[in-house]
Amino acid sequence: MVSFVYTLIRFYRFFRWFEYEIYEHLKRIPDANFSWWKIIREFLLSKDPYYNFFCIINRLADKYESVGIFRFLPKPATHIIVTDPVIARKILTSGDFLDKSMQYQLFRFLILDNLFSCNRDTLRQHKREMSPHFRMESLNFYFSNVEKYLKLLNENIDKCIDDGDGRFKDAKPIVASFIADTIGVNFFNIEFNSIGSCFKVADCVDVVDETIHVASKSLANLAIYFTHNRNLFLSLISRRLTDVCHRLNSAVLQIITNRIKENVKTENCQPVSNATTTTLLDTLIRTRLNDGNVSKIEEIRAHINLILIAGYDTTKTTLTWCLYQLGHHQQIQERLYNEIRQFLNELDDNNEKITIMNMKRLKFLECCILETLRLYPPGLIIGRCGRRPLLLANGMCIPAGVNVLFNLWKMGRNPKYFKQPDMFNPERFLTDTETDHHISIRAAFLPFSAGIRSCIGKEYAMMQMRLFLINIIGRYMIQSLDNYGDTIPEINMIHPAAQFPIQFQRRN
Repeated sequence: MVSFVYTLIRFYRFFRWFEYEIYEHLKRIPDANFSWWKIIREFLLSKDPYYNFFCIINRLADKYESVGIFRFLPKPATHIIVTDPVIARKILTSGDFLDKSMQYQLFRFLILDNLFSCNRDTLRQHKREMSPHFRMESLNFYFSNVEKYLKLLNENIDKCIDDGDGRFKDAKPIVASFIADTIGVNFFNIEFNSIGSCFKVADCVDVVDETIHVASKSLANLAIYFTHNRNLFLSLISRRLTDVCHRLNSAVLQIITNRIKENVKTENCQPVSNATTTTLLDTLIRTRLNDGNVSKIEEIRAHINLILIAGYDTTKTTLTWCLYQLGHHQQIQERLYNEIRQFLNELDDNNEKITIMNMKRLKFLECCILETLRLYPPGLIIGRCGRRPLLLANGMCIPAGVNVLFNLWKMGRNPKYFKQPDMFNPERFLTDTETDHHISIRAAFLPFSAGIRSCIGKEYAMMQMRLFLINIIGRYMIQSLDNYGDTIPEINMIHPAAQFPIQFQRRN
């Protein structure tokens, strides 16, 4: 009994010392002075808590713009908000800040533990399984599939031009169908046939949009942060999110089940080590296949969820907003077309084909993609949590165990680094000159995060976006048919795709 009491006292003293250490570090960081009562009132009166939260931290970011970092929320839920890219890069590249912030508990409930939502303990295991499918050999294999679906896309757009005037009520289904079909064949070995179905995205992919939209409304639900039981969590949140989560799980399980049947039929069911011509899903299945039975289905489902959320939705977002901006800025579009035309003519003169490597010669094309990512980052906010304190160059210290949120939306629009930050100006990335604050333009925003946990699919996404824009802008003149500025992005966890009317006209 005495030793038990002694242990409790030691534990209490350690806890108080740890709390004091955190306080000593935090007090050097500017405090936004937001009381619990003010927070509760703000969220209770809001129809969209996530949007309200986003607006609050953006207002505070303006207030603390010169510092680029501030504290938000009182103890014990103190968060540090970072809006300066130099500070953000320092934290994101630190080996001690590999855990995700508490908000990612929602993702672990919805899409399980994968490379996107996992903490440091399982990070290496997830990267080991995913990395082979994003190496150059695999990208070259995916390349031909992307080209195949671009030809099919052209046929359907040409048909619309021949039958009418090339007008579409919404550009989103066009891009979404292309992304869905290429992801289906490249990673799942499944034909979704979205382009061939008049740009109707398969239900198993379309449910991703609704999942993200509904889930963002639940980020303010306290059940996320105070329960570690998934079933209990799902019983405490809205019925709509529970329904959407069930539909997503059912759709993913159907994809996996269909591929399991195909793999069981094959004669060679041994684990596959070469991922060059084997899709991610088939590899995941074969490495877990034993006597016709597949073990650890949940692990497979977690990886497929990652591809659907991070691979489909983010690329769709970037391409739709890029088309939107190019459709409203004809001079920029014409400059991009001239670069593409010159590039294709050079390939013809040298009897070359388009490759992943030679596409990188299109510098202005890359600038258009980067400028779109700056204005519309797929992930508006990302979060980390450290296991050891981290000392910053400004003398401030980020304590261990405190949640750190990085406002990527605000970083990309920071006037300290980007002149006229709300203007679509791809040329700003063309020279990559240093800003007035001794940091290059490209280093001043982090659309793919940074460090060990940077986006594993960056090269695949860039390859897909380059090919898509080479094809569309090289073949068609596009025009956005709404008034510029009428299409306003909705605030979600992942930036939603642009929805706007568009017209395609064949180039001579």
